[in-house]
Amino acid sequence: MAAEERGQGYATEAVDLLCEWAFLDRQLEKLLARVFDGNDASMRVLEKVGFQREGRLRRHYKVEGERVDAVLFGLLADEWREEPPE
Repeated sequence: MAAEERGQGYATEAVDLLCEWAFLDRQLEKLLARVFDGNDASMRVLEKVGFQREGRLRRHYKVEGERVDAVLFGLLADEWREEPPE
């Protein structure tokens, strides 16, 4: 993403629209997300929409020759709100 487009809420809006589709159209009960440890911006996006941290996969992925953790997030249908996050 271009630097001038960061912080504009585009990613948050996209994740919220995905939740709307998943929960309202597809009637799913839960969504899961995995984020590389240290990707604080992506974690903030998920938390703004209502996802909660559920766990950690230690040294689960190999990135550029180095093992990194992944943080697991989950969101239940009845926890999600239909109003867009601020």
